[in-house]
Amino acid sequence: MVYQIKDLEDGNYIAIDKKGQVFVLIHDPFKIELINKSIKIFVDDVNEGRFNFEKYFSGQHG
Repeated sequence: MVYQIKDLEDGNYIAIDKKGQVFVLIHDPFKIELINKSIKIFVDDVNEGRFNFEKYFSGQHG
């Protein structure tokens, strides 16, 4: 089971599972991709600028 934590619009979402792993759910083409194994580390990365949503979705992964 995954829980949506951020709506990225266009049918894409950031979600976490019960273990605290962070995933991106992409609708076209449909895929589920693990972003980080820890919600805490992911949040720290976002807050510190080490993870950038725009770069991630433009293919720069970061």
